[in-house]
Amino acid sequence: MVATQNRIPRALFPTYFASGKRFHSEHFTIVYTKATDFRVSVVVSKKVAKNAVDRNRLRRRAYGVVERFGKAHTMGGTYIILYKSGALKVARLVLQSQLEALLAQIEKAG
Repeated sequence: MVATQNRIPRALFPTYFASGKRFHSEHFTIVYTKATDFRVSVVVSKKVAKNAVDRNRLRRRAYGVVERFGKAHTMGGTYIILYKSGALKVARLVLQSQLEALLAQIEKAG
């Protein structure tokens, strides 16, 4: 899991949504804003998963992927990771590879 001080408070979401650049895949959207420090937040809506257990599982998996990717690469900036509907029905490894590909795409672009 990503440390609490590296997470984005919900009150700052509108600021990052307005100024951030969006990167899309089949099951994710990442809103990225350049910054020197690293901050991340994962959002799983009730449209994606009705049960809190499923939402929390998806959230933990995304934080784990970001943490592993961050150890292998130098990450800077703010990342808001949004799950799209249908992600709950997809295999864990498929979601993991899509998220890693998006993070790599952001690293190349940024």
